[in-house]
Amino acid sequence: MDAHLLEGIETGLLFNHKYLQPITPSKRQFKRDFVVERKDSFDIAGIDFHFYRNDLYLLGDKYYNGQVLDLEYEPWNEYDPNAIVIRMLGRKLGYIRRYDTETVSWIMTCSKHYWATLDCSCMGFERVNISYLQEFHNTYTLPYQTDLILSTICSNEQYKRYSDFIKRNIGHTVTFDTFGELYKKNQVAIRTDMNSVIGYIDDAFIANQYWRIPIAGFIEDVASDDQSMKLEIKLRLLMEKSVINKNYLKSIKALKKFFGSFYDAGTYSMSLADLIKVVPRKSRSLSAYEPLVKYLKEYHAITLHIDE
Repeated sequence: MDAHLLEGIETGLLFNHKYLQPITPSKRQFKRDFVVERKDSFDIAGIDFHFYRNDLYLLGDKYYNGQVLDLEYEPWNEYDPNAIVIRMLGRKLGYIRRYDTETVSWIMTCSKHYWATLDCSCMGFERVNISYLQEFHNTYTLPYQTDLILSTICSNEQYKRYSDFIKRNIGHTVTFDTFGELYKKNQVAIRTDMNSVIGYIDDAFIANQYWRIPIAGFIEDVASDDQSMKLEIKLRLLMEKSVINKNYLKSIKALKKFFGSFYDAGTYSMSLADLIKVVPRKSRSLSAYEPLVKYLKEYHAITLHIDE
């Protein structure tokens, strides 16, 4: 159990990125059994009454914040047979509110491990923080994939905290969020399964695909350089695209042969004459190749400029 993963950190780091290869079809599937650490917070009912009735005020303020709590069912409760009582140091502190009992009961019953603490950082608004482990048994069948390398240089104040935190997320899944007009048009947040944001990338490809087809990924590895304060993340990117145009796939093979290889999903230029030689078509007009150019951009993160 790594409590630091429950902090909900947002690093604000802007990563440079490169694709190690185009996003191409793959028969490989990912079957992963993993545990995610969650953290929820709940109001306490009746704390004003039970706090003084059970002499908890005599313990002094220093015992309150962060104190470990016990959660117990109270089926004999005359007002609610589903009641969950909260105890601190063996004394009744209050109850989970009725509209939260179903959620807390699920955590107590289904979670492999859970632990509750008192949050009274704001007196008069005391809450129960419950951290727990949730198991997942997922099979990723997203048939398109590539490796994405993210790199950035941190400041002195950020480096130690952010590098340690991101390393703890190795093996965790990630999703992507776009922010429209609030940020740059193509800026994408990389959000972990703990709802933390490990950073941002400026990527029109992912930003555009985010609205069309499922995109996911997981953190394969993290490297750091203490001298330069550089962080590098290897991210396996997975996408779903059910329709494969075989003609376009043949064209990609021909283009790979022409360029040698696509080292990243970047921008490439070639003349129309060369394109005609590499990918023969009946018509030699530029419009005949527009579908190919569009396909490369939308589904392989490759921008191909044709010079007439």
